Amino acid sequence: MSLVADSAVHAAPEQTLLDQLTQSVFLKDRQGCFVAVNQAFCAGLSRPRADILGQDDFAFYPRGLAEKYRADDQQILREGVALEVEEQNLQGGQLRTVRVVKSPVRSPGGEIQGILCIFWDISEQRCLEAQLRQAQKMSAIAQLAGGIAHDFNNLLTGVLGNLSLAQLELSRAAWPEASAVAELLRHAEAASQRAAELTRQLLIFSRRVQPRPEPASLNDGVRQVLAGFTTRSTICLDTHLDPNLGLVLMDAAQLQQVARHLLGNAQEAMPDGGTLTVQTQNVTLVPEAAAHRPLPPGDQALILPVMHPDSRTGEFVRLRVSDTGAGISAEVLEHLFEPFFSTKGLGRGTGLGLAMAASIAKDHDGWLECHSAAGEGTRFDLYVPRLLAPAPARMAEPTTPTATILLIDDHEVVRSIGKNILEHQAYRVLVSGAGEPALDLIRREHKGIDLVLLDWVQSDLDGTVFLTGLRLVAPEIPMLLCAAYPTGPAVRAVEQCGAVGFVAKPFQPHELTRAVRIALEHRAAQPPRPRATRASTERAMSAQV
Repeated sequence: MSLVADSAVHAAPEQTLLDQLTQSVFLKDRQGCFVAVNQAFCAGLSRPRADILGQDDFAFYPRGLAEKYRADDQQILREGVALEVEEQNLQGGQLRTVRVVKSPVRSPGGEIQGILCIFWDISEQRCLEAQLRQAQKMSAIAQLAGGIAHDFNNLLTGVLGNLSLAQLELSRAAWPEASAVAELLRHAEAASQRAAELTRQLLIFSRRVQPRPEPASLNDGVRQVLAGFTTRSTICLDTHLDPNLGLVLMDAAQLQQVARHLLGNAQEAMPDGGTLTVQTQNVTLVPEAAAHRPLPPGDQALILPVMHPDSRTGEFVRLRVSDTGAGISAEVLEHLFEPFFSTKGLGRGTGLGLAMAASIAKDHDGWLECHSAAGEGTRFDLYVPRLLAPAPARMAEPTTPTATILLIDDHEVVRSIGKNILEHQAYRVLVSGAGEPALDLIRREHKGIDLVLLDWVQSDLDGTVFLTGLRLVAPEIPMLLCAAYPTGPAVRAVEQCGAVGFVAKPFQPHELTRAVRIALEHRAAQPPRPRATRASTERAMSAQV
């Protein structure tokens, strides 16, 4: 009795049932020829059923795949055991990852007569799983990088501050060797500045540096970058900046940093010359079902692909930087946005550029995509949401007051350099570590303190809790937060607890004094509030914890 004649899949009702399945199903005889297939399988091969029946795998698949499928079939026929694997399969002319279950088909007497197979596409599922694993890995790296950078910033604060003060004192010296020593100090300061830039990149990558966005045109930022960008004579620069480009909320310095890095990478990808294209455009990302809906004037409609875990529908401004270089292999693409991963030679970069660029994009509620293949050039697309509402206006620059400042920091080196810098500007400076000693000092001196400069990241106390305690003890004193990065909780502290701004570590003397000057000029005008007792302060801080 033949397999074809006895097979139930040849009955019309069963065939109809199989054709309703989204999974691909087929039945083979012992010679590996197809004797029954459902509609999903036919669609995957883009062939009618009549062209498939009676043929084997070699008629439709590349030889390597066909031999692999035949080996699996022979194993099942030989051992009589079902096989479940993940493998590559051609679906609509493209290789896709599929989950395959193959089982032996037996006669009533137990003889193996053929093979029944069902398989389904799991490419997107595996892609999303890979993205999740990558996100988890990057999150762990970012947490480590941010912690290291914060501690390193405290050390650099002392190094840079003392170098600046040493140069200031040396400029007043009259001994012959002063100029040679000053040159050595300048070299040391330049090296320290490079170290500080590295920590800033680490903090941006770890998303601990929050952008300070203002409404602006991305075109303006791109033009500024292009004005300072020098292309080699063998590179043709082709720019297409949309004159009707929508506004975005952006930290101009950060997004210019992204554009500058993408341009630099594109030029390096073309050592023998080529075309570097820079384009800005309004785009609307839509799901496939809404591809034909009306769009804002001048927009380009794009079907939202499953390309990036942060991609979503909506209206965006897109910056596209592309080159005609050698392209990027799939192996390199897999690690492209990882920190310290670089294909450049030794000493030609830190490997943080693209990781930092992707982090900046994420902080702007957008994302950065890379499209490339070996021999096909490379294209980076930066998506940033279009502005829907204006942001508040910036405050004007202040003048310089004189004041008494309380500097609270867990690190002795930061307290020392901060005190020296501010005293050089004729401020009276009190210093303290965090915790109860600082609260006691404010209780004693609150009438003479004009500003509290507080290290936001304390070693053993949450910044919000401590700031709340300070506000209870002395509600009338403005607070200036000092941190390597303005975190989300710190930003809320500015809004809710009366802090008047940030100064970033590591700071140069002029940066600290300017931040202090601004804070004193713009101290919040609050109505008098009753000062708290020690007991009420402790109760409030305990409740916060």
